[in-house]
Amino acid sequence: MPLRTGGHRALGYQHQRHQCDPLQRDIVRSDPSGDRLLAGRRHRAGHLRQADRLRDDEDADCLLAHRRPGRSTGPGRGPTTTDQLVSKAIMRATGRSKKGMMDLTKMRIGLVIVIALGLLAAIGQTGWQQGISLLQFNQTVDQNRIFVKGSGLQPQLAQVTLTLRTPASLQRLPVNLLIIVDRSASTDLAGERQAARQLISALQAGDQVGIASFANQATLDLALTPIEQSAAIQSALDNLNSGGATAIGEGIAVATNELSAAASNSALPVEVLLSDGFNDAGRDPLEQAKRAADKDITLYTVGIGRRINRDLLERMAQMTGGQFFPTFSDAISDTILKTTLPSTGVLRDIQIVETLSQGFSFEGAQQNAPTQVSTNPDGTVRLEWDLAALNLNESWTTIFSVSSSKAGSYSLNQAPSLISYSDFQGRSLSKDLPLIPMEVRPPCTPPTPAFDFSPSAPTRQDTVLFSDRSSLPGGQITHWRWEFGDGSSSEEQNPSHRYAQDGNYRVTLTVSDDCEASITRTITVFTPKLTVKRTIDTFLPLDETIPGQSFQVTIDIRANETINGLGIQETLPNTDWQVKPLGSGKASLHVQGSNFQWIFAEKLQAGDTRQIVYHVTVPGPDKNGKVPDTSAPGVYQISGLVSSASPDISAKITGESQIQLDDGFPIKVVVAHWNKDANGGAGGLDLTAFPKHTIGFDQIQVAIGWWLNNQSVPYTSATNKDADNLKLDFKTVQMLVAYWLTGTSVFDPLPKN
Repeated sequence: MPLRTGGHRALGYQHQRHQCDPLQRDIVRSDPSGDRLLAGRRHRAGHLRQADRLRDDEDADCLLAHRRPGRSTGPGRGPTTTDQLVSKAIMRATGRSKKGMMDLTKMRIGLVIVIALGLLAAIGQTGWQQGISLLQFNQTVDQNRIFVKGSGLQPQLAQVTLTLRTPASLQRLPVNLLIIVDRSASTDLAGERQAARQLISALQAGDQVGIASFANQATLDLALTPIEQSAAIQSALDNLNSGGATAIGEGIAVATNELSAAASNSALPVEVLLSDGFNDAGRDPLEQAKRAADKDITLYTVGIGRRINRDLLERMAQMTGGQFFPTFSDAISDTILKTTLPSTGVLRDIQIVETLSQGFSFEGAQQNAPTQVSTNPDGTVRLEWDLAALNLNESWTTIFSVSSSKAGSYSLNQAPSLISYSDFQGRSLSKDLPLIPMEVRPPCTPPTPAFDFSPSAPTRQDTVLFSDRSSLPGGQITHWRWEFGDGSSSEEQNPSHRYAQDGNYRVTLTVSDDCEASITRTITVFTPKLTVKRTIDTFLPLDETIPGQSFQVTIDIRANETINGLGIQETLPNTDWQVKPLGSGKASLHVQGSNFQWIFAEKLQAGDTRQIVYHVTVPGPDKNGKVPDTSAPGVYQISGLVSSASPDISAKITGESQIQLDDGFPIKVVVAHWNKDANGGAGGLDLTAFPKHTIGFDQIQVAIGWWLNNQSVPYTSATNKDADNLKLDFKTVQMLVAYWLTGTSVFDPLPKN
């Protein structure tokens, strides 16, 4: 039967409680916000609370066996020692007489020590908290914007939903265990090593262990280390040597420093001190125990040796909510890590208080109405619910509505708004409810309309993109209506539109929340006689390449009226950039230095289109790896003119005009575009053959081969010399393998999952 105790101090993520039943389950708690207990958080372990109820005589004897020696067990009774009380409990349980208990007394019944573990319930705020906790809650509101009550506008009510939930089961959290070994001349170091090994053997995957030791001074012999690294842990224990004075406070200080610096937020920080307790050097042990307690670290003390300073060891443990053990036994590990959780009444005497801020009114409940609704003298409204208990895997929900008579932005609720309850140990716990921000709107506030469009000088061939730039301070625009001036309209926030004719068009945007406002702008559509646009394609997502590689230029031509004698002239950055025409229709090409001229010996009618395509190869490094000055890394410009004899036209070619030469490709780009069949099977870079820019099986095999053979990756430098090219390292190969396995373009980030 589970034992109810109370008043124990919060131990970070887990508390110990008295146990008399050997079949006990692990329990933990999760408190990521680190919030307070209403009462009992700082009570010292071992003190009983008047609110506790003992379930039967056997529980009473078990509990009383762990009261401090010298305390009276009842009116008129003298001091009773721990061993006497334990003997009494065993006589009841076994039917032995007092005489029959003699041998059992010699077996040190005092070893049957039970630790009180108080479980601090972590309560969620605006979402379900991660991890295991006794009580989780979620409070939401269906809308954070309402109108003043009586305004005639909707909505005027906000619906609040509060749900309490207990977990289906509880499991132990990971433990960060720091064992503090007394290696002074007065202690049994061999016995302490054995005790430490037994403590460590009880840990499980996910736990960490560290070792600190002390004599005249203290040392950190093993930083927190995963329990799986048994060789390192064993070595740290074996290397401890005895001799010197006893500086217990120094040992606790070193252990506390390590747990504070290295312990993770999800692990329970625990210190176990193995010592005789006779301090004669260093800082005050009690002050260091208090420091550990202030950092939510639990200290357990274990007496080692025939003669121990019981008073000091017990006081240090009690200061942190831990437990003192007069000698070591195998049961200590389980006592530290385990406790009992009842299957019913996990949380009891639950009271929920929600205080509505001034101006808000309670408008009724749709589920689980408050047990009491009252108006406070300051105009706030108090809602109160009382629940008897919640068991494991239970939930409870209330849904209620509120309105407001006061416009503005403020919290729906205010302090005190909280959940208070008692856990199964009788401790009083509490958590504040989060404040719910609300906007209570007056009857109407008009928005400020605004928009822009792109391109700024559109033609009939352009699709115009309209972008809403309207604002409503303190509110939110919910509707848009566009009138494009040509009889077309849209209700999208950011629409697009194409005009069929040149002209001036009055575009009107109307925006509304509950009030409307409009703005009108004039857009001019003008289509020139010729539309000529250049596109540069390096076969990569960016207009970048490296010396020795090629790119493709496409010029799209559209006649918007009859054109006679159309001419195109393109000027490349340097004369040694090689141009290969790929297509120009009926145009004739003439090359004059870095100028390339096309003449169309045909009449172009309105609506006719033509296209010029040419390939440009940038000079690469010579056999010595020298890159010509004309293709050194940098940004280069391609310029062009379009002209006509009739009508007389001369204009710049629009579109893309820059090409960037880099000092080598990134490794992943080279691998994704490596063609193993190029160059007669020797392999080579082929930017045109892999438009998806993903890494295939053959390519990852080549990359792994480069890595295994410590070869440099070609084309990762402008010179393309082995000495200048990059080499693969372990992490880069990992990245390449991930791109291959996920089929992700090397120009996109790898997926996170």
